[in-house]
Amino acid sequence: MSSLSASRSTHPVVFLFLIVPFGMMAGFLGVAVAYLLSQAGVPTEQVAALVALSYVPHTWKFLWAPVADTTLTRKRWYLIGAVLSAIGIYATGALPPTTENIPLLSVIVVVSNVASTLLGMAVESLMAYGTSEEAKGRAAGWFQAGNLGGSGLGGGAGLWMAQHLASSWMAGAVLAGVTLLCCIGLLFAFEPKVEHAVHGIRDRILDVLRDLWAVARSRTGYLGLLICFLPIGTGAASNLWSAIAGDWHASADAVAAVNGALSGLVSAGGCVVGGYLCDRLDRKFGYALFGVVMAACAVGMAAAPRTQEMYVVFVMLYA
Repeated sequence: MSSLSASRSTHPVVFLFLIVPFGMMAGFLGVAVAYLLSQAGVPTEQVAALVALSYVPHTWKFLWAPVADTTLTRKRWYLIGAVLSAIGIYATGALPPTTENIPLLSVIVVVSNVASTLLGMAVESLMAYGTSEEAKGRAAGWFQAGNLGGSGLGGGAGLWMAQHLASSWMAGAVLAGVTLLCCIGLLFAFEPKVEHAVHGIRDRILDVLRDLWAVARSRTGYLGLLICFLPIGTGAASNLWSAIAGDWHASADAVAAVNGALSGLVSAGGCVVGGYLCDRLDRKFGYALFGVVMAACAVGMAAAPRTQEMYVVFVMLYA
């Protein structure tokens, strides 16, 4: 495909709004729903299993990606994914958080995350093919800002609404409404015609297999595979903040605040800045640099006094 001109390229900030529902679903389940379930007496292992189950569709989405590539337009797939995601978020919040409802909730989580993969793939494809080369770093930054900001919105704001509104189902209803509102962003997204979209599903699957083999044999492919198995720059320590909060004498309110809306906002800002830097740095060097900075932050936290203030400071810096 020929290079896009600036006038035909989607503005990077559009991707912030388009990807918000993707992050919001993960945040709502992982923070708000998980907290409500634990408060209702659901065993921790069942809550953890439910959250883990939400990742299964994202692991296997490459199986239905060729279908999305070769049938409807990306904007139509986005609309389908957004509507189903909104229904899933509402249903997740409306179902009473009890042990008896875990089986039904598990089905809702899997189906809604399949819908989330459709939405996510549509946005990623629009970004890959509808953004000029010189704007891809900024687009990726705004994309991650929307993803992490949405996670903070779904987790922090979702939990706050579930605890303060008249009924807990209202939180899911509000977030479902936000999901549908994000569809407005499609009006500002440019969708070029992509050559492989005119081929059949069988041909597209064969193309995917050939592309995977070509990547696996290349130097870049080896590097990408290595990076996938390294913890550098993945932000994995953030998964432990709630678990280690007691060691830093952090209160429940502090943990909820810094791991919810605050971390989402700070991460969103960091993503935007990082995106702009990636347009000006060698991206491999940038990846290594950001990984070193995150590692230094983790080491600094380990060496700092174990107080609630230091917990808040370093969690925010890491975010």
